[in-house]
Amino acid sequence: MCFGGLVLLNITALTFRGEGLGFAAGDRAVGWRVANTVPGDIVEAEPLETERGPRRARLLQVLEPSPDRVASACEQSERCGGCQLRCVSLPRQHAHKMEAWRDTLERLAGIAFAPARVHAAAAQDGARGSAVLQAQGSENSWTLGMRPRGSRVDKSEASLREGSVPSTARESDQGGPAIDLARCPAQTPDVRELIAEVRSRLALLPDTLRSRLGLVRVEGAESLVGGARVVFGVRGEGLSEDERTSLVTAAGEGRSVLWKKMHASQQGFEVGAAPQVLSGSGELWVRGLDGLELRYGAESWIPNSLENARAVGRHLLTVVDELVGPRCAGLVEFGCGVGTHSFELAERAERFVGIDRSRSAIRDAEANAALRQRTGLVFRVGRAERLVRKLASSGVRAELAVMHSMRLPFGWQLIRGLRALGTRFVVHVSPSAMALAKDAADLAREGFVLSRLELLDTMPHTYHCMGVSSFERVT
Repeated sequence: MCFGGLVLLNITALTFRGEGLGFAAGDRAVGWRVANTVPGDIVEAEPLETERGPRRARLLQVLEPSPDRVASACEQSERCGGCQLRCVSLPRQHAHKMEAWRDTLERLAGIAFAPARVHAAAAQDGARGSAVLQAQGSENSWTLGMRPRGSRVDKSEASLREGSVPSTARESDQGGPAIDLARCPAQTPDVRELIAEVRSRLALLPDTLRSRLGLVRVEGAESLVGGARVVFGVRGEGLSEDERTSLVTAAGEGRSVLWKKMHASQQGFEVGAAPQVLSGSGELWVRGLDGLELRYGAESWIPNSLENARAVGRHLLTVVDELVGPRCAGLVEFGCGVGTHSFELAERAERFVGIDRSRSAIRDAEANAALRQRTGLVFRVGRAERLVRKLASSGVRAELAVMHSMRLPFGWQLIRGLRALGTRFVVHVSPSAMALAKDAADLAREGFVLSRLELLDTMPHTYHCMGVSSFERVT
C-alpha cells in the first residue's frame, strides 16, 4: 500500500527493534515506524510503499529534537541499519532495553518482573571483533559491505538459478551505495583495516569466482596465534586450485583462510556445511577468563566481541557465587561451547559436565581442558534435552544448571529433565528476551521462581543485549 504526501509525526515510543513509533495529529489509531528517531521528536517524514505490515516512513527532517537525541558518532548511521539506536542517549537506550525485556516476559510468560539494571559496556565503540560482509555489485562494479536499511534484494528463481548475487539491484533500488564497514566505529581498528585490505584485493579475483561470492566473514579478534581469519562464502560446488589460490591472495598473508558453501537462499552460509581450510590452521587463539589461551577451531563460532564476552563471564561467575557459595555438589553447563566459561565454573563444583550440540566446539573444549591440565571435567556432544535424561539415569546430580541460550529457548523437554538431576538453581544466559520468556514459563511450571534478572549492554547503540537471570526451585 502506498501513501502519498508527507506526514508530520510526534514520536512517542520505540519499538522493540529500535524504530521510533510516531502518530500524526488527529490519528492515534495506527502509528508510523520511522528509523533514526527518538521519543519526544517531532519529525517530517515521507511515507514508504509497503505491501503488508505496519506503516513505515523515511525521516526527512527533525523539526523539534527530543532531549534524549544525541549526535551520531557514525557518518553512515542514517542509512545503516546496524546500530538502530545511534541517535538515542545512552540512559534512554538502557531504559528502552529494560522496558522491552520486562514487556516480553509479561507478554510471553505471564511473569511481571523488571530487570534490576543494565550494566554498561566497557567501551561504547571499537569492540566488535568480527564482521560479515556482503559481496555486492554488478559486472563492472563490485564492493564488500552491508546493504543499506530498506534495500531490496532480488530473490527471484531466475536470479538464483543464473547464479547472480541477489544484492545486484541498481544503486537507486538499494538506497545508495553499500555501507562501508571499514569506516564503522563499532568495529575494532584491526577489523576495519582488515576489511579495507580484503576489499581492495577483490579486483584480483577472476570474474567467474567473484560472481560466485556471497558473504565474507572477517575475524580479527585479538588472535594470539596465527593472525586473523577470513571466511569466504561461495555459491556452487567446490573450487578449482586456481580459485583457491586467488582467495588466499585476496585475504592477505599470514591469515587463516577458509571457504564455506552458501545457503540456497544466498542470504547466509549453508547450515551444517563445514568450512574448508585453504590456508593456515583455520584456528583462532584468544585469551580466556583465566588469562590462558582458548582455541576456537575452524568450525567453532567465536563471540562478536571478546571483551564483552569476558564481561558476561565475570558477571555470570558473580551470580553463581551468590547462589551456591564457593562450591556446589554438581554443575551442568548447557551450551558450553569451546569452554569459554567452563573452567571457571568447574572450579565451583565437585563435579562438572559441559554439553553442546556442536561436535567441533566439544573438541575445542577438550583441547582447552588439556591445555590447562584439567582432569575430571566431562564434555558431551548432543542435544541437551536427550542428554539430560541419560545423565540422570547414570546417576549424575547437578545442584546448579547454567543454560546458555543463543536465540532459541531450550524448551520444556530439557527443563522437565532438571527435576531428575536434582537441580535447585538455574542461571539462564541469553541475548534473546523471547528465549528467556519461553524458558521462564517452562521453569515456572517446574517450580522454579525467577529471582534475578540483569542486562549487560554487550552491543551498545543496538536493541541487542545479554540477559543473565537466576531461578530457584521452591516446590
